[in-house]
Amino acid sequence: MTSVGTLGVAYRVRKSDKFYFKDGNLTWFKDFKKIPSSIIYLWLISKIGQEELQSIKIGSTQEALTIEGLKGISFRIPPKERIDSYQIEFDNIIKKMESNQETIQTLTQTRDNLLPKLMSGEVRVSELNTKIIK
Repeated sequence: MTSVGTLGVAYRVRKSDKFYFKDGNLTWFKDFKKIPSSIIYLWLISKIGQEELQSIKIGSTQEALTIEGLKGISFRIPPKERIDSYQIEFDNIIKKMESNQETIQTLTQTRDNLLPKLMSGEVRVSELNTKIIK
């Protein structure tokens, strides 16, 4: 999660990710024993989580979240049985979010490739319609 400047942007590292960072402006949450990472992630990106992070920030010119401030956050953890019963739903929500992000990236890349060609006249809309229909 970003902890300096732009605060509270969370990223959930997947097992398939080749992930490396060396930036001191990030906070890495790991090895939670009582609560799955999916719940932590969903809380961090929720309105309630973001408001909580805003309430503990320090600094005015360069805002930051400190480890001490993060340690001071508390919230009630539901019983394990309840967490287990919702875990599949939480994982499905995160999978859908990841799928949507991939779709957005693909569409953005397609737009970025097509727009200059459309603007220069290299490709015309009628040509695109014909190619898409075929």
